[in-house]
Amino acid sequence: MKRAAETRAGFISAMYIVFFAFFLSACSLSGGQDRPQEASTAAEAELEKAEEDTGADQAETVQEPDELEIIRSRVDKIREKAEAEAPEADRARLNEAANYIKDHYDNCYDKAGSMEHMIYYGYLLFYRFGDGTTLGDMGHSGATAAKLVYRQEETADSPTVQAYKEDVEACIRELKEED
Repeated sequence: MKRAAETRAGFISAMYIVFFAFFLSACSLSGGQDRPQEASTAAEAELEKAEEDTGADQAETVQEPDELEIIRSRVDKIREKAEAEAPEADRARLNEAANYIKDHYDNCYDKAGSMEHMIYYGYLLFYRFGDGTTLGDMGHSGATAAKLVYRQEETADSPTVQAYKEDVEACIRELKEED
C-alpha cells in the first residue's frame, strides 16, 4: 500500500510537472503570438481605414457621374420638349426663339437658366426648319454651344464653343442679307 501511495504521489507530481510545462509552453507560444496578432490587428485596422477612405472616394466619384447624369438628363428633356413643340410653334414663338439667339448667343454662358433658354430655342428652330437652313443651322449652333458649356464639357471661351458662336454670327449675317 505504501508503494501504491508513493506511485500515486509520483503520478500526481508528474502530472503537475507536465501540466506546468504545458502551461509555460502555452504561455510562451501565446505570448509570441500576441505581438503578431496585435501587429496583424493594427495592419487590419489600417487596411479597414484605407478601405473606408477608398469607399469615401468611390462615393464621391459615384456622386459626380450622378450630377453629370442629371445635367445630361436635363439637356435631353429640354431638347425633347423643343422637338415636340417645334411642329406646332407659331410665327411669334419662332421669332422669339430667333431673337433670343441673336441677342444672347455670345453672353448666355454665366447662368444655367440662360443656357437652358438657348438650348430650348436653338433646338426649337432646328427641329422646325431642319439642317441646312439658316434658321435651323443658327438654332443648332446656338443650342450646341450652350449645351457644351452647360454640361461642363467646354468653357465659353474654348475654341469649340467659339466656332459655334461664329456659326451663329454667320447665320445672323445671312438673315440680315435676306431681309
